[in-house]
Amino acid sequence: MEINVGSWAGLTWDQIVEEMPGYEAQYANGVDFRRSPTGETLADVVARGLPAVEEIAARHAGAQVLIVSHGLLLNRVLHALLGLHGRVLGGLGNAHFSSLGFHHGAWRLLSHNVGH
Repeated sequence: MEINVGSWAGLTWDQIVEEMPGYEAQYANGVDFRRSPTGETLADVVARGLPAVEEIAARHAGAQVLIVSHGLLLNRVLHALLGLHGRVLGGLGNAHFSSLGFHHGAWRLLSHNVGH
């Protein structure tokens, strides 16, 4: 599941900006904030997605695995696995992928945002 925007679901961009002045600036600057009073933060997304990805990786150690999900969730989990903060890697395009390898006890980025 992508980030849960809670009570913002179904609202237009303009309605969200009206409800939360300063939203655009926070979003553009990569600030982690709650998406609506009942929605998730980016940290919430990582807390939800990272354990699932780590469990899949552990279950298939040494094998190649494809994990398909929403771009924001995968992007934030990639950052967490690599120990990166902020939006260092940029977003994932639709139907694009990134490749990671686990070598010598650490995750390594092999490719990012690759599309055909």
